[in-house]
Amino acid sequence: MKPFTPAAVLATVLLLLTQAQAVAALPAPTPQQQQAAAVSAKSAAAEVARAKAELSASMDKISTRWRSNAEHNGWPASPAVAVAKAAAPTSAGETAGASPSSTKAPAAAAPVRSEKNGSAPPSADVKDPAKKGL
Repeated sequence: MKPFTPAAVLATVLLLLTQAQAVAALPAPTPQQQQAAAVSAKSAAAEVARAKAELSASMDKISTRWRSNAEHNGWPASPAVAVAKAAAPTSAGETAGASPSSTKAPAAAAPVRSEKNGSAPPSADVKDPAKKGL
């Protein structure tokens, strides 16, 4: 196997640098592109909402059919469970369905206790150190 020549290494480095600069220097989207992206996002959201509604209706139909068949076939059927709708986020930092207090940073973790570090007493299942050789 031949070692890389300095010219080949230099050419490769220059090629990579010019490609990185070309990618890094992308222009900001035009107002028309921004508007098209917003329309596309709205149509995608509408499609997702339609698909969710279709899925919910289909699930309800299947559940109703199964429950009616369960009575005739003697299958056990639990009462239907109501599914709560997820709440929409009220700010950019909150997630849908989560309470504002659950989206905040977690509190400081409890200190770690370790037998190895000496910050915890020995476990009850540890061999007695006085009885060596067991």
